[in-house]
Amino acid sequence: MDDDNFGKYLAALGTYGDFVGGLTNPIIGSIGFFALMITITLQIRQNKRSSEQSYEASIFNLINLQNNIIENIDYSGHVKRSSFAKFLEDHTSSFNAIGVIILPVKIYSSACYFYKIFNSNYNEYFGHYFRNLYTILKTIDNLPESFDRKKYYARILRAQLSMSELTILFLNCLPGVCDKGEYAELLIKYQMLEHLKISALTEQKPVKHSYITDTYYTIGDKVSVSIYEVAFYMYGFSKNQSHNYSIKKFGFGAFGKNISTAL
Repeated sequence: MDDDNFGKYLAALGTYGDFVGGLTNPIIGSIGFFALMITITLQIRQNKRSSEQSYEASIFNLINLQNNIIENIDYSGHVKRSSFAKFLEDHTSSFNAIGVIILPVKIYSSACYFYKIFNSNYNEYFGHYFRNLYTILKTIDNLPESFDRKKYYARILRAQLSMSELTILFLNCLPGVCDKGEYAELLIKYQMLEHLKISALTEQKPVKHSYITDTYYTIGDKVSVSIYEVAFYMYGFSKNQSHNYSIKKFGFGAFGKNISTAL
């Protein structure tokens, strides 16, 4: 091949190289871009899984702490979860009294009023238990997770609670007993009383004040409460009363969708 032909060959080869490069470089660049996007997506998913595992570890650590608290509860010689049942048994007459206590702006069942006094005077028995339970629910509520994921954690917590614990939890979180309603809002939001047994009293006794309804219910087969207190956990409230939790959105409030047909 003479020099002229060789020069033409190199020129053609260069032109061909430019053509191929112009064609393949965008393709290679696109492949690189998509590979980078896949890598970033996988990294995000991995970080999300790591975050979820971290959240779960925190929740389970708090639940373990709650179980340790239960292990150390002692009421009248009865320890652990049996202490809650013993407390209800020891005060059967107070918890089953039919009637209301009227205070300024508040109406309590006799059972609620008795528990309110007990909680104020003897908070050392169960106070730390309910405070840690509130901390767990508040931690769940503050997680940067979807609401369904939060409900999953709340269900795990709810599964730990006995009927006696649920019964006392109902009384503990009524308005004005332990706080101004922050605790109850979490019970309603996460349907924490879903497995609490509720039934209408078969024999209703008239209350002293005729302008107050005489409908009463038994919770956990142990405690008589008023229709006002049951309705509070069904409909809920906000601290500023600007909105309510609706049955349509949250089922039957704290009772979820497993509420007794007695209601």
